[in-house]
Amino acid sequence: MTERQKRLVLDLVITPSRPVRARTPEQFLEAYETTLDGQELTRQLMQEAVSAQDGEGVEYAMVVGFTFGFDERHLEPLLALSDAPWHNMHENAVSALGDLKTPRAVDALYRATQWVPEYLEFDEARALAVKAIWALGAIEDPRVDGMLESLTVEPESILGVNAAYQIQRRALTATGHSSASTKSDFLSSERTFEIWEYEAGRSQLLLRSPKAPASDTAPEEATNIDVLFIGVEYVALPRTLSGIEWVDATPEELASLSAILGRPVEGDNAFVLRSGTGRFSIVASDMSLHGNRWDGVVPAISFHNSLEQEREGESFAEDGRILKLQRDVHASIVPRI
Repeated sequence: MTERQKRLVLDLVITPSRPVRARTPEQFLEAYETTLDGQELTRQLMQEAVSAQDGEGVEYAMVVGFTFGFDERHLEPLLALSDAPWHNMHENAVSALGDLKTPRAVDALYRATQWVPEYLEFDEARALAVKAIWALGAIEDPRVDGMLESLTVEPESILGVNAAYQIQRRALTATGHSSASTKSDFLSSERTFEIWEYEAGRSQLLLRSPKAPASDTAPEEATNIDVLFIGVEYVALPRTLSGIEWVDATPEELASLSAILGRPVEGDNAFVLRSGTGRFSIVASDMSLHGNRWDGVVPAISFHNSLEQEREGESFAEDGRILKLQRDVHASIVPRI
């Protein structure tokens, strides 16, 4: 890759000081003077970086990849990168493998829960392993259940909590409890939900309705309903929401969220809540809805830091009611120059 090409790749990077790309993906391909589409260019750049064991090349390839998206063409180089010791892009490789949701990535993702690269030894939140656990939980393969179970040996650990959540989420999905209709039944009401706690270390956000009324899906004994978001990347919503509905993100909203995060955002990861005061977005890898009726099914999650204690990366409107959170989870893909 020439210096000119590297500068062009950097034009795709979104930062807090530059919330819009310097070039659109289409303009980038034209300036790059390639006949390849974005995904094929990503494959070529990744293969070149793997062959040369070029850590910097991996960083540039990841920028292009998260811009245009990953598919099966990228599987082999991503598998090679998932545990290669010569680069610093392991979290991004695991995230990309998670996007593919292929059983062929199961073994590599499990290995990512079993080791910590030297440059991540400081990371007490075990972000690499947690991302691998979320990615495993989304793959339909019978081997995954045993792998997740093996990670719950220490149930109070970060890995144990996340693995237990994925086990229960998969069980609920299998029985239909996580269907869109169930979610809508919980949310389409006059209940008032509040942002209860946000824990940056685990990228988790909890909304709670302290006094949920009974309904067909929430029996009389239900005293609260929780909405737990896992793998949170972006939040824009009021501190208090009343009468909210679960709705699909519009193409315009997905495009806007993709521009903010600097990568494609799919409908499965965009959670849009509509109330009388507007539409509010959350980008996360997964969510669960539960109340007292699900006790014993969904494990308790310990939140060590309250929303009021977590200020880094957050900004509040003057009235303190609007939370806007953007966690730059792909910050490490910006090449060091």
